[in-house]
Amino acid sequence: MGFYIGNKVINTTQRMSGFHIGNIAIAPASTLTVDGFIIGNIHVDLNSKLIVNGFMIGNITGHFEFVKINGFLIGNKRSKQKNLQTISISIRGEKEIR
Repeated sequence: MGFYIGNKVINTTQRMSGFHIGNIAIAPASTLTVDGFIIGNIHVDLNSKLIVNGFMIGNITGHFEFVKINGFLIGNKRSKQKNLQTISISIRGEKEIR
């Protein structure tokens, strides 16, 4: 568990736990797993994965193909990718598939 304030770039497979305030950018072919609380926007690049176990306030943008939220999201999720495969985002225990 930790407390982090500031922007962060993820370029490998990482797991964060605790409280994070700031924007996060996930580089291509990287995976980010967050256990805790995030205030800020997350940009997910091609072939990257985002898994949030907890509470998030902010927007998820980018070319994401896999985003899973086990918890609560306040914000928007918008993909710039035109040929989307099935994206499964669970919010408050409900499944939303586009």
